[in-house]
Amino acid sequence: NGAKYEFIRMPFGLRNAPSIFQRCVDDILREYINKFAFVYIDDVLIYSSTPEEHIKHIQIIVSALHKANMKISDEKSHFFKNQVEYLGHIITQNRITVDPKKVETLDKYPIPQTLKELRSFLGMAGYYRKFIQGYSKITKPLTIHLQGENGITSKKMSAKKEIKLDKEAIKAIQIIKTKLKEQVELFQPDFSKPFDLTTDASNFAIGGVLSQEKKPIFFISRTLTKTEENYCTTEKELLAIVWAIGKLRNYIYGIADLTIHTDHQALIFSISDKNPNIKLKRWKHFIQESGAKIVYKPGNQNVVADALSRQKINTSTIESMHSTRSSPNENYTYAKQTINSFKNQIILKKTERNKKETQTTFPKYHRHIIEYQNK
Repeated sequence: NGAKYEFIRMPFGLRNAPSIFQRCVDDILREYINKFAFVYIDDVLIYSSTPEEHIKHIQIIVSALHKANMKISDEKSHFFKNQVEYLGHIITQNRITVDPKKVETLDKYPIPQTLKELRSFLGMAGYYRKFIQGYSKITKPLTIHLQGENGITSKKMSAKKEIKLDKEAIKAIQIIKTKLKEQVELFQPDFSKPFDLTTDASNFAIGGVLSQEKKPIFFISRTLTKTEENYCTTEKELLAIVWAIGKLRNYIYGIADLTIHTDHQALIFSISDKNPNIKLKRWKHFIQESGAKIVYKPGNQNVVADALSRQKINTSTIESMHSTRSSPNENYTYAKQTINSFKNQIILKKTERNKKETQTTFPKYHRHIIEYQNK
């Protein structure tokens, strides 16, 4: 009859339905969001400091929803809880963990056989990446399969495309599952206390962890671009700091005390005023805006510590390699572990066959005399 019809309730299945409903509830509760309420579509989280305050907050929210003709489900509502399940997380007063139900689901996920299954796994695991230190580095063997022939991640590749994961990729899946089953706890920040930001960089990824009193608050990581992979080690380490500050600016900007820990000692000298590198100067100024101070973390306090800087060289584990500078008849011996050149002096010295190396110890430094033989 030429009449027009419209929905009087939000129908299921429409693509824009979630965003429209979210905007509607945000408009109803706009005065209370981020004060004592948080809204995600049809889930409203109310938080308070005391039971008396909580009663007032509940009354305010219920009244606002009632005025907007919104209905509340009694069966799905919970009140006066010290622990709640919300968006796949278990939230308590001072910390947050992964919902064990979600961990169990992810743990039972089979080895992906198609591109769609791999994307699904990475999507679920990526949702909890803030609980996994070095997530991007761990998942690198998996994300390679999402790239096309040009090495760029493409969404146009068929989801039905079959893939065959190698041992490294399967190992990465197991590591992710194990990390989540460890139930790492992230703690609520106390902005009256100092913050610590520890960063690290590898050949293809950078990452960091924000913490207070050695308690983790947030883990972040990402892979490097093709251009960034060509950076020298110092630039990669500095890039990790700059990126981490930008990523965590909601936590660290405006705080009084922020210390950045790095295991790359050369970085301290690279950002000095005497360095003419324009890019490093620009990154230095960005770091200074946060008011942070950069501190070198000695090897014995770092997970990736260089143990050899505090140990004698065991000549029984030394192998031989040909020197490119001497004649083919002369071999140089080398240690399998790296020596920290900032804490050690390395001296090459000729010696007779089968003679052991010696080490002279100084108050703060070590001099390693690596001896090689004439054949």
